[in-house]
Amino acid sequence: MNPITAATKALASGLGQFLTSLRTMRHPGQPILWDRTLKRTRFDYRREVGDGLDSSVVTAPIFWIQRALPEATLALEFTNEDGAKEDLEHHEMLDLIQNPNGYYGDIALWMATILSFLVDGNAYWIKVRNGYGKPTELWWVPWWMIEPKAPIDGSDFIEYYEYTPGTGLGRMPLDPADVVHFRHGINPRNLMKGLSPLDGVIREIFTDLEASNFVASLLRNMGVPGVVISPKGGAMPAAEDVEATKTWFKQAFGGDNRGGPLVMGAPTEVSSYGFDPKAMDLSEGRDVAEERVCAVIGVPAAVVGFGAGLQQTKVGATMKELRELAWQNGVLPYGNMLADELKRSLLPDFQRGAARKQKLRLYWNTENVVALQEDENKRTERKLKEFDSGAITLFDYYQRTVDRFSAPEALVGDSRSLRRATACKWPIRAKAETDTSVRPSCEYCNKVRGFGENRGFQTPHFTVPSSPALALAVPSA
Repeated sequence: MNPITAATKALASGLGQFLTSLRTMRHPGQPILWDRTLKRTRFDYRREVGDGLDSSVVTAPIFWIQRALPEATLALEFTNEDGAKEDLEHHEMLDLIQNPNGYYGDIALWMATILSFLVDGNAYWIKVRNGYGKPTELWWVPWWMIEPKAPIDGSDFIEYYEYTPGTGLGRMPLDPADVVHFRHGINPRNLMKGLSPLDGVIREIFTDLEASNFVASLLRNMGVPGVVISPKGGAMPAAEDVEATKTWFKQAFGGDNRGGPLVMGAPTEVSSYGFDPKAMDLSEGRDVAEERVCAVIGVPAAVVGFGAGLQQTKVGATMKELRELAWQNGVLPYGNMLADELKRSLLPDFQRGAARKQKLRLYWNTENVVALQEDENKRTERKLKEFDSGAITLFDYYQRTVDRFSAPEALVGDSRSLRRATACKWPIRAKAETDTSVRPSCEYCNKVRGFGENRGFQTPHFTVPSSPALALAVPSA
């Protein structure tokens, strides 16, 4: 045997006595310590950006998702004994979410939750229970007021949540069962929390903030870095005179007094010192920030209204397609993450006893979401093709295109579909009008043209001329 192989086997057998399977999961206990500064820089961009709530490049896409999500409706679906799936019209959990407490409703609750979820990667609801242990109130809590805590020995994933309401009560430990903790994935630096989508675009957010401050400072200072006022003739004014002139000039020609006449008491040269506004164009740098922040959130920049994204609408993508993409890549995935956590940590509070055996699915009903509705013209054209090919009945076509809610009594339950005359087994010819040996096997042709009984055509149907126009007439009995 090869000496190296023998040594390897001996080492493995020696270590075998120390290897064992985990019977109980051991957790890190405390968050992993890490340097807050970004790579390849010593400047603390995270500290300078803060929570990002004073940055338009952050708030614009978040506000869009806040306004969009309430268009969908949180619903519960159950499977009955026959295997059919139906929606529950009323459920205690849904009723509580719609009226979480006496001070705000479900729309405000969801908007605040989305804000926390996207800015910090974590959102928290606190449950208030009655004497029977059932939740009767739900309260959103900002992410800086609550923190999950784990035991030092790692015996549990989360031992309690430390809640700091800031009312002089100090820090309050909350049972994990009394907190709904929405996580945006899992943060590898702190396994108890989610990872903020904005964490990877901190530099871009800082760049946009600095660009805004730079332009605002220039406009605040008359739109240019300043003017140069210098006396002629070699005069040397005293320091007091320089400050007095500077103060006077700001008051006389700054703000709303811009453009007023200037009269000096001595020969003086006043010259502007500034930059060409075109040279101060920072739009390209700000476009990058807009694109990347919207990219990590999952919303196209054009939907939010950013100039960077409006260029896409000029190269084929329509605004309707972009809004649908925003729902598919942004709003619905976030909604599914929130619904998944509600199913885990809130729904069981309302499923006690036999109710626990009921199979429920929590989802977002998007029937009323305008951005996801099919275009009226496209739907009509598609249904017309289905009707023309015999795939649907006249009743189905009328109900889905002409009037979705009602149809004429003559069509209710009508199972006949449409076929062109050229699709008949024996096409209608002029000779068939007089020659009884040539009979089309088509119910409509037989009844209307008087050719007797149907000769075995399996699917009763209408027949129309082979032209784009379809005759949607109900044949007489």
